[in-house]
Amino acid sequence: MHYARNIDIPLLIPYYNLNMTDSYKDVFWDEVYSNTPFSNWDFEEGPLLVQDSEIKNAVAHLSDADIPPQSKQIRIQCGMNDREQRPEIFKQKNLFLLPYTNNSRIIFRGEGYLDIPELDDSSIIEFEINPEFELEASSVGNSEMQHLDYAFAVGIVQDFVNVENLFLTIRGKKYASFDYKVMGTPMTAKGVQTEVDAGYEGESEILLFEAKNTSVTNEIIRQLFFPKRKWEEDTTKKVRTFFSQYNSDEHSISFFEYGFMDALEYTSLELVKSGKYLLDNKK
Repeated sequence: MHYARNIDIPLLIPYYNLNMTDSYKDVFWDEVYSNTPFSNWDFEEGPLLVQDSEIKNAVAHLSDADIPPQSKQIRIQCGMNDREQRPEIFKQKNLFLLPYTNNSRIIFRGEGYLDIPELDDSSIIEFEINPEFELEASSVGNSEMQHLDYAFAVGIVQDFVNVENLFLTIRGKKYASFDYKVMGTPMTAKGVQTEVDAGYEGESEILLFEAKNTSVTNEIIRQLFFPKRKWEEDTTKKVRTFFSQYNSDEHSISFFEYGFMDALEYTSLELVKSGKYLLDNKK
């Protein structure tokens, strides 16, 4: 049975490297497409559930000359965290992939990614950076969380979210269980691994951030939606979701707040507001 409804997810494997790419994706997925029900599946009838055992069998005949052993790893070939990382067959058929269980994947037809707009100078929010003393450590390295941490330390985050009294209370990977839907298909997640770059807590709200230290144009919705659903289940506070992006050429940080029109629907994402801050704007 490959058609999935009322899906129950016991445990998802760890997230893949967000920047993971592999030049053998098309070789790998062309074989999966040809040697599983994938090739004959009617996505108008619903999503396709594919077991890892089916995937392994589909590519087992490929030699090391066809595809290096490392590129046969399912965790690598299932890393599709932006549209460009998808194999050509997914692009042609407008498909996206989510983990299903610890040893299976589910493929949907539709839009599974969010667009990250490029903000021009008209989006710059005037903000005076005036820390009590120089924050020397913030200029060492170039990690995803580093620039977000600096923005929080100098009050930029608080300004954008319009909440002054915030505390960093969430960071890293946690497991979660929750109900949700994908294009109306009911799903139940149990033991899903979620990851948050920074989560700030106020008196009545929790603010979750996905951070990037390079420019990207799109991101899989899962990176925002799964953490949102976890903290909605585990707290009584309103949960808001944000994407932040650092630009090294401008030394700026851009923020985007995304909401979900239907709290349970994966694809009901909408951009609430956005803005850019210059990190050199000091008194």
